[in-house]
Amino acid sequence: MQQQYYGNGNTMRQPSKFEGAQACKWLLIINIVVFFLDAGGVERGTIGRFKEFGGYTTDGFLAGQIWRVVSFQFLHFGGWHLLGNMLAVFFFGPFVERFWGTKKFVAYYLICGAAGALFYSILGVLGVVESYGLLCGASAGIFGIIVALIIIAPDMRVMLLFPPIPMKMRTLGIVFLVIAVYVVLTGGQNDGGEAGHLGGAIMGFVLMKFPGLLGFLDPKGARGAKRPKVVREAKIRPRTVVNLQGDEVDRILDKISEQGFQSLTDEEKQILSDAAKREDD
Repeated sequence: MQQQYYGNGNTMRQPSKFEGAQACKWLLIINIVVFFLDAGGVERGTIGRFKEFGGYTTDGFLAGQIWRVVSFQFLHFGGWHLLGNMLAVFFFGPFVERFWGTKKFVAYYLICGAAGALFYSILGVLGVVESYGLLCGASAGIFGIIVALIIIAPDMRVMLLFPPIPMKMRTLGIVFLVIAVYVVLTGGQNDGGEAGHLGGAIMGFVLMKFPGLLGFLDPKGARGAKRPKVVREAKIRPRTVVNLQGDEVDRILDKISEQGFQSLTDEEKQILSDAAKREDD
């Protein structure tokens, strides 16, 4: 993946992983802390008290326990379950948080997670999947993150851990979605969990295509909301030292590092061009 750089005064620097992505950092912390607190209360042959109170069940939701559509997203069944989900938040979450902004990202993530739980219940009621078990995990929200990246950065290249091969984000996301659909339709192992994944992905697609749905978090309302722009790999080579001044130029450099040169408006390109000419003079 191409390195990204941020403008700061006269220099450009590589951003830290969680710069502009504080929500992702706290998601990691909260999930890990909750996991160990819950595991500490487990007796042999039982589930943790947190899961008993906060894990999602269709019966519990229908009985009015609405909080479960959120609380289940912070609970995990084991170390590998937690590790897989937190790696996804760590690697993919910051890109999407910088796109939405922290407040909207948190809403986006939690709404996708809740949609996963509800889709799991709907398919269970219809008899498509088994929905009598306990649903836990951040995967539905993570599938929302994956769909967001398919839309805003389809050509972003990621390196898989197993096997260690590079793959475009679009390809990786489609593979995950195809597997989820196949498992649900064939009644395979963890079909209920995969139903939750699909619910999160569907909601993610809806929110990305209609960002005004999160306009209630914007003081100016949703009227000015724009559809997300596709971001492809930047074709410019970042310079190690840039003698450009001004807050507006720094903002434009930040935008290039986050979203690519293609995301600039004509006005922003002109500002950058004028600043470069002044520097050359």
